[in-house]
Amino acid sequence: MKILVTVPVKNNLKFTQLLVDDVKRDTDANLIDFLIIDNGSTDGTQKWCKDNNINMVEFEASSCAIYEMWNMGLKYAKDNEYEYVGIFNNDIHLPSGWWGKCLKIFENENIAGIYPAFTFGDFVGFKEPVNTYRKPVLAPYGEYGFTGFCQIYRTGVQNLIGYYDEGYDLAWGDVDYARRGLASKLVLVYTNEIQIHHYSSQTLNVEHRVSQRCKKDTLKYLSKWKIESEDEEYKKNNIGRFI
Repeated sequence: MKILVTVPVKNNLKFTQLLVDDVKRDTDANLIDFLIIDNGSTDGTQKWCKDNNINMVEFEASSCAIYEMWNMGLKYAKDNEYEYVGIFNNDIHLPSGWWGKCLKIFENENIAGIYPAFTFGDFVGFKEPVNTYRKPVLAPYGEYGFTGFCQIYRTGVQNLIGYYDEGYDLAWGDVDYARRGLASKLVLVYTNEIQIHHYSSQTLNVEHRVSQRCKKDTLKYLSKWKIESEDEEYKKNNIGRFI
């Protein structure tokens, strides 16, 4: 029942510390391991990982290279025979009992991946979910609860749909992966049984030419999936968020 929690980071140590504390808080330490993938942090992240016996690998890239780092986690989990792999941003906050709730959902052996419900902005505390429904993630446009900054999969999903497309730069690689899963008939679920908080792209905020790079990713996604760019509803609800 072991899970590998993969966390790509570049600075923002305070968020990494919060996430690690959340993961450890109410979870059996024998069931969860970390793989911190550090892309040139200068804020003491490497020393902190070493001092706290947290598994960290150094990764040097001139840009964000987020999907390449996520693939490192998928490959590590597969090679080391973890049953589950989590792909987490470091700027998220997890509620008590998050992993136990995940395991309860994974009792359904048909489920290959989980995307938790989420909140944004200033953290004011977690609320108990009003409902406990689960529904499929509908990924053609990345809507309906898709949570790219917190993805939890059964290890082995790589055997069915491969790895993240590293041709994306900053955007859409996560949605592309979910869509490939759905196209392959994987059961991926969005659930508000688990609610996380996202502090909103703390690492992305320091990247350069974000709008131009995300626009390029958007056009790649549209072309790859043969989505008509003149679809006004699609452009209204999605492209506008990145341009």
